[in-house]
Amino acid sequence: MPSVGLGTLKPIFRHIGSASQYNNEDQVGEAVRDSGLSRETVWITTKVDNPWHHRVVESVDQSLAAVGFDCIDLFLMDWPIAEIQRVLASGRVPNIGVSNLGIRSMEKLPSHSECHVVPAVSRIELHACCLCDRLVDFCRQRGIHCTAYSPLAFGLLQLYERASKTPQKIL
Repeated sequence: MPSVGLGTLKPIFRHIGSASQYNNEDQVGEAVRDSGLSRETVWITTKVDNPWHHRVVESVDQSLAAVGFDCIDLFLMDWPIAEIQRVLASGRVPNIGVSNLGIRSMEKLPSHSECHVVPAVSRIELHACCLCDRLVDFCRQRGIHCTAYSPLAFGLLQLYERASKTPQKIL
């Protein structure tokens, strides 16, 4: 999995995040096809929408149809992790991850009777104003890669305006 997402920063870093709830999976697939890049050079992540947590296989089918590819590199969901493990055997989703789980919930995963796979990724709110050091360390010790949503942060508009700089320059 590429360490850096948010589109193409360098030719070797191509990681695009999508989700059915964002209604952008078809656009992600179209963008990858239109880019001229081979599918294997672009990492695609998507997420199960909350109402679909007990219909994960159906959600995967819909996401695959929307992006128009045979495989999504990483599939995320909030909970229950047992549901998403069922799609690994198909090969259509080679990596699974969790989203928005704190340490207490992450600690419960190994002891859950239906949890047989450690998530590859934990997607969390992570930025300069929300560092989550304990959670990042917890995941790192267990070989779980943390990815950030909102890496440019929420709620910093006044700081940006006061400094007359873009969020990217401040962070």
